[in-house]
Amino acid sequence: MSAILVVAFVLLVITPVAGFFLYAGALLFTLRRFKIRSLRFRVVAKITVLLCIASIVLLTGPHVARIDAWWWSVLANLAVFALFIALLRRYAGVRFWRGFGIVVATTALATVGVVLLVLAIVLPLRLYVASPFEVNGESMMPAYASGDILFVDRLSRRAHNPERGDVVVLVSPEPSTTAQFYVKRIIALPGERVQARSGKVFVTNAMHPTGYELPEPYIVSGTVTEDLSDDPVTVPENAYFVLGDNREHSNDSRYWGPLPRDHIVGIVAMKIWPPVHTPGASA
Repeated sequence: MSAILVVAFVLLVITPVAGFFLYAGALLFTLRRFKIRSLRFRVVAKITVLLCIASIVLLTGPHVARIDAWWWSVLANLAVFALFIALLRRYAGVRFWRGFGIVVATTALATVGVVLLVLAIVLPLRLYVASPFEVNGESMMPAYASGDILFVDRLSRRAHNPERGDVVVLVSPEPSTTAQFYVKRIIALPGERVQARSGKVFVTNAMHPTGYELPEPYIVSGTVTEDLSDDPVTVPENAYFVLGDNREHSNDSRYWGPLPRDHIVGIVAMKIWPPVHTPGASA
């Protein structure tokens, strides 16, 4: 399963369901603390569903974008707050100030739970499935601009080997006191030989024992790739040769050699911001 499908499944299915049970559980716990034992989980779930519907109607949707005012958010939250108290009066017969205390306590408890839920979901997703990266620099021009936000698939690199042409986020193998992240494109695979001649990139492998000129539709026409060395560079096993698309402004394998596979953070799956393509640069 790709990282995009995993993230979509978690955000669209698991998170709302977990949030619902978390809030319903917080309300049930608070009711028990207030010595109200007449409400069973079915009624608590009904109250939670009604509050969720009211929140969605009042706080999201096209009408909110048209209003675009802070006072609407305040009024909408007060309306949900009042509905909560009214539902408690309807189903549990509690008076206003007692209902007010239940609402405040439930909201506080649920907020803490939501924070813990987000941490429990977001942190594993970012570390092992997918994460956003912001482009900073000029090395991937014109594919990605400085400031672009990329969706990086961390899961796929564990399931299969990266392929030629993949754009990857990597940790620089250069000795440094701090980790330096780059965005580069895979040019040559393990076991292949790569060399730049006359401004072009040539790759030698089992299918092309005499070498072939690598087609590079992603670079700007007329781009010159500086000679890598006098002799072809052999890519070791579990390593890749990576270059930036903007060859004149890229710190890449031409300078620090083939990239060990374990330095690859993930494969760029898509650009998520800005939604409209604009020429730019990447670190």
